[in-house]
Amino acid sequence: MNGGAFDVVLVGGGHNGLTAAAYLARAGLKVVVLEAAERTGGAGVHREIHPGFHAPALAHLLPALDERVMRDLNLARLGLDAHVAGPATVVLSPDGGTLELSPDPDRAARAVAAQSRRDAEAYPALCKRLQRHAAALRAVFTRTPPTLNASSRGDMARLGQMAWAMRRRGRPAMRDFLRIVGMNVADLLDEVLEIPALQGVFAADAVWGTNHGPRSPNTVFTLLHRMAGGAAGREGRLAWPGGGPERVVNALAAAARAAGADIRTDARVARIVVEAGAVRGAELEDGSMISADSVVSSADPLTTCAALVGPDHLDADFLRDIRAFRTRGLTGKVNFALERMPALPGAEAGKALRWVLAPSIDYVEDAFDCAKYGQAPPAPALEITMPSLHDDTLAPQGKHVMSVNVAYEPYADEEDASALQRTVTGLIEPYAPGFGDSVLACEAMGPRAIESTFRIAGGHWHHGDIALDQFFMLRPVPGFAQYRLPVSGLYLCGAGAHPGGGMTATAGANAAAQILRDRRHRRKSA
Repeated sequence: MNGGAFDVVLVGGGHNGLTAAAYLARAGLKVVVLEAAERTGGAGVHREIHPGFHAPALAHLLPALDERVMRDLNLARLGLDAHVAGPATVVLSPDGGTLELSPDPDRAARAVAAQSRRDAEAYPALCKRLQRHAAALRAVFTRTPPTLNASSRGDMARLGQMAWAMRRRGRPAMRDFLRIVGMNVADLLDEVLEIPALQGVFAADAVWGTNHGPRSPNTVFTLLHRMAGGAAGREGRLAWPGGGPERVVNALAAAARAAGADIRTDARVARIVVEAGAVRGAELEDGSMISADSVVSSADPLTTCAALVGPDHLDADFLRDIRAFRTRGLTGKVNFALERMPALPGAEAGKALRWVLAPSIDYVEDAFDCAKYGQAPPAPALEITMPSLHDDTLAPQGKHVMSVNVAYEPYADEEDASALQRTVTGLIEPYAPGFGDSVLACEAMGPRAIESTFRIAGGHWHHGDIALDQFFMLRPVPGFAQYRLPVSGLYLCGAGAHPGGGMTATAGANAAAQILRDRRHRRKSA
């Protein structure tokens, strides 16, 4: 069965796949997006967890949507509000106290001063220091990584640009960056801060969606990676865009369609067709064949290579490296449909954007110690948001939805969703008395459920761990960090490629730029 002929087949309609499709279609290519689910958006969609109650599937805040994508695809015209939410982060503490951190570090320092005069000075200084270092990473995010041997003129130029971006910040800043980037975040926080809850929220922000504890190496890097974007271009800010994360993927889908891309849902790819070392298109599960000389996968690297391409078309050494790419997730997600507003501090007044339960570095590390040995921690760290406070379309009037990230939840063959729900409910109850009685419905997912629901190998949010040895020229594996895979015409554009995960759309934009460069080069060489 013939499904048509195209220049490019895009496998997967998540936010990176839609971004790549929009850029490629705008360049005049004939593009088709094949999405296995009944709608596009991947993990960025909202799910109905109870009649009339819709909650974010996975992503629930935007720390770093790529400004290039906003501008180039004119997403504001397509209904995306790049709103930077003003409310604070509220850090919950078992002693009954709370710490309200405004998005403005200097304003937050006034709240910190009530607990520590030292930290009132140290906190804004630390935020500014980390934001300066995150800016050095941001300059790297939007560039295609050079190859490890840097043999071409273009590779040398990219390395030079990266070195200059570091050097022009000044020698003291460069020395400080190089000193701390490989550190564990706990050591850095112990150097600078003394309030346990303030240390805890930084520690938690360093490890969301990772396989690290705050005392693991590289966790200053993972914190900087999270901070390296800025919602609506404002450093260090988290946002709930008007309409939520689903509005982002809907705007990207509209941009792709407006550019001429054909988007097909309920179109599950059975295999990527390879002949004589080059892609020829994709075959769907219904047997239809879609021809193209370029195939771009927004699926994770392991699924793309081991399942869709298969070992017959890939070098054994490459397959070994891909299978060694760390993809095992350690983060859970719980969504609640609530009868009434929970009594969390600041909820009634809409003062908080998120609540973080991570009252100390040791609290987060203890949860990690359980999960890394395959045990569900009795007291995981939580990041709690109330999407319905900022979007009244998500729940019936007077009722609410709550979205909770859980660090950590182990990947297990048998996951107990009800146990995860009970754990999270029990942890929230002391801070919002009566919370458990207000729960109408709950959806709880560990990494195994995330894997099966969203077709992500290992259930890892970022398609693979964010770490120094899985970043830039090493992502997903050495020698294949330029979005190309070792089959002619085959590319990656998802979170498993540089610069990694998060709802940024950067990987999709970067991959599209590389594909267009390669096509221009082939035309010149023909």
